[in-house]
Amino acid sequence: RDTMADNTGLVDEAIDGAQPVPPPRNRADSNSHSVVKVTDPRLESSSWGTKFMTYNVSVDLDGKVYARNVRRRYRDFVWLRTSLAKLFPAVVIPPLPEKRMLFKNNRFNELRILGLRRFLYNVLSQDFLSKSGPLKAFLSPDNFEDEKKQEEAKIRSRKISDILTEYSSHFKSALEFDLPKEPLEKMLMLKDFLVDSKRQLQALVTSCSAISDNFYHINLQLMKMTKAFEELQKGEDGLIGKVPSEKKLSMLKGFHTLTQAHNDNRGHWSDFLVDAVQSEVYNIQAMEETVQTWMSYNNQLTKASAKMKKYSNERNVKDVAKMEAEMQEEKQLREFVAALTKIMLQHNLRLIWKSQSVKFTTDVNGFIESQKGNATEQMRQIYAVCKAIEDFDAQWVVPRELGIDGPSESKATS
Repeated sequence: RDTMADNTGLVDEAIDGAQPVPPPRNRADSNSHSVVKVTDPRLESSSWGTKFMTYNVSVDLDGKVYARNVRRRYRDFVWLRTSLAKLFPAVVIPPLPEKRMLFKNNRFNELRILGLRRFLYNVLSQDFLSKSGPLKAFLSPDNFEDEKKQEEAKIRSRKISDILTEYSSHFKSALEFDLPKEPLEKMLMLKDFLVDSKRQLQALVTSCSAISDNFYHINLQLMKMTKAFEELQKGEDGLIGKVPSEKKLSMLKGFHTLTQAHNDNRGHWSDFLVDAVQSEVYNIQAMEETVQTWMSYNNQLTKASAKMKKYSNERNVKDVAKMEAEMQEEKQLREFVAALTKIMLQHNLRLIWKSQSVKFTTDVNGFIESQKGNATEQMRQIYAVCKAIEDFDAQWVVPRELGIDGPSESKATS
């Protein structure tokens, strides 16, 4: 059984008190409750004056993996992911949010925190990653730098035979499948598919970002319009000492309501889709990394096989011991590439890719369902404001006190 999804009821804490959605529990123990938190972003400076952001990390994985108030910067998360990728070559490692120097952008900081928490959440959701040395070093409250060096030394000393032994345990069911014919062709097809999918998703991100920006500007203009109408009404009230009519008050209230409805721009569906689709882009990039890793090992195998062919054409091999050692290396490399191929197609694609796609579809559909009521109410508010504006002409009376010809109040209100 693959240990990819031995999920222990992790709770992905949401931003600013929003209700998190717990993932499905795969264990019978319904009391299992594990929490991942990335909080308290803090801008700090190095001795060289370079500014960087640190975050407070807390993890409680049913007491098995535990950390509280461990401060880490973005590059520490990068180190963890890079180390896991080296430790488990050709296995999809959960992606990180991209790096940008936008510490003063609150929206970016919120999304980065969400991305960092999602990364840790997904790492902890996979049993073989949650038990890895790099993760333990990352969560260590003391001697993090020393433990990093120790883990890096362990990774450098690993041999292909060591990785094969571990993979036979972690990915037993995937390795039981037959090796497909023409694996290189399969990987090239996968590579093209990923490139095409990423291009389409990036176009979606651009469109959703544009919609989100437009809604922000709509909201800004709504606030300006509301303020302008309020100032206009104050001027008229002060001029003629008149109490505003019900329809005018209704219009002003409508603008207030509509502005408030648009004010929480982060909750708008376009913002949600930007985050959801961008996460899929990151997942594709993570998958592309595994394809590149596979290609690298396959190139090594091609070169090693060429050497073996050269040896077979030689009648008298001078260094027999070297030939035998290289033959053994080629054999082991061939076995390793075959294992990576099966893991790529049976673990990465079947388990991770499928589960990510299902999660994306479920999240989007769930969000749309939850927003249907809100959308209906917002449309009602928009209609009410439009109707109030339509009626506004009938209420716009030129004050007689100014001595200017205009429609009479009685005529305008009839």
